[in-house]
Amino acid sequence: MNHASRIVNFSSGPAVLPETVLNDIQNELLNYQETGMSILEMHHRSENVSQILCEISSDLKSLLKLSDDFEILFIPGGASFQFVLIPMNLLTGHQRASYINTGRWSERAINEARRFGFVDIIYDAKAADHRFYHVPTPDQLFFPADSRYIYLTSNNTVMGTQYHVYPIAPKGIPLVADMSSDILSKEIPSDQFGIVFAGAQKNLGAAGLSIVIIRKEILSACNDTTPSVFNYKTIASYGSRYNTPPVFQLYLTHKIVKWTCQVGGIKEMSRRNLEKSALIYGILDEDSLFWNNRVDPGSRSTMNIVWDMPSEELRMLFLQLAEREGMVGLA
Repeated sequence: MNHASRIVNFSSGPAVLPETVLNDIQNELLNYQETGMSILEMHHRSENVSQILCEISSDLKSLLKLSDDFEILFIPGGASFQFVLIPMNLLTGHQRASYINTGRWSERAINEARRFGFVDIIYDAKAADHRFYHVPTPDQLFFPADSRYIYLTSNNTVMGTQYHVYPIAPKGIPLVADMSSDILSKEIPSDQFGIVFAGAQKNLGAAGLSIVIIRKEILSACNDTTPSVFNYKTIASYGSRYNTPPVFQLYLTHKIVKWTCQVGGIKEMSRRNLEKSALIYGILDEDSLFWNNRVDPGSRSTMNIVWDMPSEELRMLFLQLAEREGMVGLA
């Protein structure tokens, strides 16, 4: 397929990949760096894969301005897998965790955490506005002193909301963030977090891999009763290769992270996202009755812009016209 025949893909994940990265993959697929084999065939403990893991970690630490207090883990599966692994590693039956409910993905995380301990929902955006139209500001949050951790979803793809100011957790209580849909899109105060995780398929590569950034002090305190293949401490001690990782997904993430560095890093990504989202929000706001975006302006996402239309007939017509112009994934 040539450049002219590529569509404008609005899918939130699996998301669009840079064409330069796709071309690199195509060129290297049969013979990776003159090894005589494809990356798809390569042993996960080989020198080439070790170098890929090392470079991803180094580049991510640079992009996110992570201190040496953090370890980066590469874990098979999507972010939903971490909904389970977070409480499995950090909670026991008599302990409590605090969750901020701002949409579908935090609701799923809450349901999984309840299998392992007590969950306090310290803020429920749905109860506040019935439709998850905003995320809480720090002054709207109260943190129980006995929380094992505090959990939030930084960007809500389905709801079109995003944190622009993160809460500061009390000392000794780690802040855990699912950043699957906005990691590398803007600078974050990394020192405020205990754990940041993300499924790769939105901003970091392809489905089948998650990145978990975790403070070493939390790592050392993970539950010893957690099965080895799910235990963050074990995964870290084996360099994310306790079992066979998804090597191709690691390779693609390596390419995406390198590309992000080359185009100007997170500062440039943030500039692009703000520019594009401001253009679309400007159009929506010109006729807010026709382009119905109900999200609180202070919570608007720069990653996923949502709106509806006055009738189902107009909605379907809009989608048909958009597809005719080569734009898909808008529904």
